[in-house]
Amino acid sequence: MRIVDYIAAERLADLREQRGLSREALAADIRRVAVEQGSFRVHGAVDAFTIRRIERDGHCPSERVRLVIARYFELNPKDIWDRSNRHRIDGPA
Repeated sequence: MRIVDYIAAERLADLREQRGLSREALAADIRRVAVEQGSFRVHGAVDAFTIRRIERDGHCPSERVRLVIARYFELNPKDIWDRSNRHRIDGPA
């Protein structure tokens, strides 16, 4: 079983598109901001594969990834990933 959140996937895609960024550009910009702020050090990166997986599959990432993405958009993680929108589904991870 895995946990998915399709509403968060749509929210992330909308936020990314509002900034005019591709998934790769978003990942690169998150890393740049994290390095500039020094807030997450080596853990401040989120790769494009993870962003793609969230948007495409509704993947619910780790708390660290949710925090990094939310802080990039100056939001609280709960503004994107609301626990009430999560679903457990059967199938491969």
